[in-house]
Amino acid sequence: MMEKENKLTAGRGVRDMIYSISATAFFNMIIQLVLYPFMARRLGDEGYGLALAALSFVAISAGTVGTAANYSRMVSHKTLKPTNGDYNIIMLAGGILCGVLGVGYLAINGMASPVVCMLFALLLLLTAFRYYSDVDFRLSSNFFRYMVFYVIISLGYVLGLAVFALTGEWMWALIVGEALGVGYVVLFGTIYRSDLLRKSRSFKPVCASMGLILLSTLIENLALNSDRLLLAAFESGTAAAIYYTASLFGKVVAMLTVPINSLIISYLVKLDVRLSPRFWRYCMIIAVAVGGVAFGGCVLVSPLFLRLLYPDLYEAARPYIASAILGQIFYFISNVLVIILLKFRGEKKQFAFNVIYAVEFFALTVPCTVLWGLNGFVWSSLGANALRFLMVAVWGAVEARNDKKYQEAGK
Repeated sequence: MMEKENKLTAGRGVRDMIYSISATAFFNMIIQLVLYPFMARRLGDEGYGLALAALSFVAISAGTVGTAANYSRMVSHKTLKPTNGDYNIIMLAGGILCGVLGVGYLAINGMASPVVCMLFALLLLLTAFRYYSDVDFRLSSNFFRYMVFYVIISLGYVLGLAVFALTGEWMWALIVGEALGVGYVVLFGTIYRSDLLRKSRSFKPVCASMGLILLSTLIENLALNSDRLLLAAFESGTAAAIYYTASLFGKVVAMLTVPINSLIISYLVKLDVRLSPRFWRYCMIIAVAVGGVAFGGCVLVSPLFLRLLYPDLYEAARPYIASAILGQIFYFISNVLVIILLKFRGEKKQFAFNVIYAVEFFALTVPCTVLWGLNGFVWSSLGANALRFLMVAVWGAVEARNDKKYQEAGK
């Protein structure tokens, strides 16, 4: 009987993972193969680069707020027993703050017309709620609806392109998709129904729970999405577009981190394993092997697709393809290894690691971008992510060697 239950649980786990990866893959395919190429053709190199920089701001601000609330609710729903209102109030305040900061960002960059400001603020608010909203289906383990959620957003982006074509305002392409995604959760989920804006006694503990997660996510998003912001600020929008094009397939691989990390965490929780030197060596070998295969595949397919998707940018991006992709692959494999260490050593050490990485990333990339432009950014970014990988490798080796100390101390 127990064996039968285990098989059923394993079967559900595989099915849910297929739903999760399918949702992420389809969502990113629409963004990378439909949405962004359309924007590039309609906006031109400079305009497209500036749009990418604005979307980096969206990911850093609204993405951080929504992701932090999402993770916090996953962690605290059993211990703190928060109401929907606890998180909805936080999300509303955070989304409005993102909108205000977004208008300031546009003003600093000379793009603050009333229509653009209104659309950007709306995009930031909706994006924050969209990042948070999938927690509804993760809490209930309804990964079929999780997949439908991302399919609806993706199709909304395609529909939004028609609005973009009619109005000339690129933000509509994303606003339509984000609005449809949040609307789907309003209709078929539970987090926007009962206790919509009612606080509970858990409100303050919930805010505290979000604190460390918010800071850690912000630091990680700053480093991950700052490429377009730095290049647009210190070089040009065209330089931001060229780098994004060169690193495109590396970024697609990096985006697979979320479903892969979810799978890793679920298995590590179930399996009785410890962080031994042998276990860490296996992790390193597998990570490097997967990274090597991913790098080779990306370098091979990039020229074929980039010529088709970005004909105006391809020639300028071609010299940077290998180095830009390698930087993203280093980030990808180090992120997977960090998640493994997170299971054994907790959030505080992960937060400290993210702070160290952010400091070394900006210390390398900012002066190199100022001095040598796009070329300086490409190589300094590669160096920063390679150093991140080395830091994770050393950290894991040290922790594995000291594993007996942790066990004896009861940690």
